[in-house]
Amino acid sequence: MAKTCSNQWDLVCGMLLENSEAEYTDEFEGKTYGFCSQWCKDSFHANPKRFIEMPGSHKGTPTLKGLPEEH
Repeated sequence: MAKTCSNQWDLVCGMLLENSEAEYTDEFEGKTYGFCSQWCKDSFHANPKRFIEMPGSHKGTPTLKGLPEEH
């Protein structure tokens, strides 16, 4: 079941979350963060401050879910 989260974009991969809701969520410092996949959730959980300070930094500009990324 999807939960409401405090972020509109997945902080790990940069994908847009539908209506700020996500099936995969993690709590950090009193906030609920949403992710597009278990992999993104696990990556965030391993080092949340990295992704909060520089969200989606390894992917560049956030992309819309389902559209091919340009590298």
